[in-house]
Amino acid sequence: MTATLGDRLISADDVILLRLCSAWDNARVRGILPRPAPLASILDLETVIPAHRIWCVLNFVPPRVTVRFVVDCARRVVGPDHRKAIAALDLIDRWLAGETVTDDELRRASSAAGAAARLSAVAGRAARASAADAAEAAYCVRVERHIYVVAAAAGAARNAVYAVATPARDAERTWQLTRLRELLTEPA
Repeated sequence: MTATLGDRLISADDVILLRLCSAWDNARVRGILPRPAPLASILDLETVIPAHRIWCVLNFVPPRVTVRFVVDCARRVVGPDHRKAIAALDLIDRWLAGETVTDDELRRASSAAGAAARLSAVAGRAARASAADAAEAAYCVRVERHIYVVAAAAGAARNAVYAVATPARDAERTWQLTRLRELLTEPA
C-alpha cells in the first residue's frame, strides 16, 4: 500500500514549531496531541475549531496541495459574473497542470482576485467568506509565489467570515474539511 500525505506522522513539537497564536500554549498543544498522529487525523480533532485544523494541516502539505485546496474553495463561491476571478483561478489551474505562468500574468491575476474579494466582502455571503478564510489560511502558510493570486483575495474578504450566519459557515467548513481529507489521500 502506498503511503499518502495523510499518513505522515505529526507530533506536538511539529505543531508547536508553527508558533500558533497565544491561545495555543505548548501545554494545550501537547494535551491535544499527546503522541505523534497521522496528519489526516488532525482534521478530526473535535476540540479544535475547523479553521485551526485546516490551517494546521495546510502547514504540513506540499505547496501544490495548498494551492489546489484554495482554488477548489474559491471555485465553489465565485459566480459566473466574476470573470476576472475565474480567469485568475484558470491561471492557477494552468500552473498546477505544469504550464509555465509568467510573473506578469500572476500580477494581473492577483489584482483581479483582490477585486473579486472586495465584491465578496461587500456581499457578505457565508460561503464566500469561508473560502476567503481558507485562502487566508493558505496565505499564512508561506508557499511558492504562485499562491498570492488567490491569497490576495483573502485580505479583503477575511473580515466577512465573522459577520455571516454560523450555519452556512459551518456547512462550508464541513465541505472544506472533506475536500482536504480527499487531497490527503494523494501519494506522499
